[in-house]
Formats: sequence, C-alpha cells, structure tokens
Amino acid sequence: MTKFLSQLTCSRDNTINLTIRVVAAYRSIVDFVLPALAGCLNRVKTPTVITNMQYWAQVFNALSAPATRLVDLLLGFDLRLGGGSAPDDDPVLPSNIFGGVATSLHSVQLHNIRLPGGSVPAFKTVEHAFLGSDEHDNPFKLQSWLNVFPAGHSFDFQSHSFIMDPRRRT
Repeated sequence: MTKFLSQLTCSRDNTINLTIRVVAAYRSIVDFVLPALAGCLNRVKTPTVITNMQYWAQVFNALSAPATRLVDLLLGFDLRLGGGSAPDDDPVLPSNIFGGVATSLHSVQLHNIRLPGGSVPAFKTVEHAFLGSDEHDNPFKLQSWLNVFPAGHSFDFQSHSFIMDPRRRT
C-alpha cells in the first residue's frame, strides 16, 4: 500500500493510468485505495475500477471531482466477487459524476450500472459507450442512452437479455 501511495506522489502532475480491481471483500483496501484515487482524479487518463457490488457508493463518491485528463473509463461492479449483499438492482450512475467535468472523455464502459433518466454532463463528449449487465431483467431504454451520451455514435450492449419494452416482461 505504501508503494502505491509513493508512486502516486512521485508522479506529481504527470498524467497516470490506473487499474483498481478489488477482488475480495477487504474493506480496508477499499478505504485506502478509493481516497487515493479521489486525490489524483484530475491526473488520471484511463482508469479501470472494478470492485464488489457492495462498494458502489464508495466508488461513486471517489469519482466526484473533475477529471479533465480522463480519456477512457472502465467502471464496473462484479456480482461474482464475494462479500456483502448486492442491491436489488444495479446502482444508478450519479448524474454529477466527475463533478460534471470530464472534457476529454471519449470512451466509457460500464458494467452492472444503470443509467440515470436525465443527462450526465461529464459524458457529453463520449463517442463510444458500452453497457454490460449480469441482470436477467434489464430494461433497455434508448432515450436514456441518448440523454447520457449526446455525442455518441457507437453503442454496445451486452446482457443475458434486454427488455425492449419495460412494461412487457416475458
């Protein structure tokens, strides 16, 4: 852990790439790594953050500051990773993620995260978006995608099944 923090400190103002994958229910790791991520978010270019579903609130909290150098984002919650209980539904992406500022963001991959009904200002420059879900009952709402990714021209959806009309469940 000390090495991780020293590498972040030594990089000073340099742009960094960062991969965080917490594959077990170690609250102490999450409590250590996510504040470090929050502290250097304005320097991160291509973060990959994958953790247990139970930590979704802490992850979203760590991603609340502007991220002006952010280009590609991979963010997901894994239901297969042990520990704690998962919510009834996938968590909803906060509309104020990155404080609404991610001016260089080009590509977003989200796994087990639902989109909000309205806009997400930080995603206004995203051209390529991917949504994956382990849910078997995940309604597909095209209007939500168009609201969240207004500059999008490449969308990829992956799930066990998508319901085109959420009123009709078959």
